[in-house]
Amino acid sequence: MTSPNPQEGGKHTPGPWLFDYGTVPPDGPGTYADIYVDGGDTIIAHFNNQIPEGLANARLIAAAPALLEALKLAREICKDAEK
Repeated sequence: MTSPNPQEGGKHTPGPWLFDYGTVPPDGPGTYADIYVDGGDTIIAHFNNQIPEGLANARLIAAAPALLEALKLAREICKDAEK
């Protein structure tokens, strides 16, 4: 199996992505977290409380489009600094 080349760019659902969480059913016993497309009905990922890091993972994944754009900007700044 080969890893995708980050220089080629990836295909992903465009952001921004939002994060929401709560309990199921409303009075418990479990929690959930959804990552979804802003302004749409597309759910990117759904998490539950199976692992303690579930909510933190969901927040990180929801931030992925913004993090990608920040990395692209940082790469351009570094390229310009090398000139």
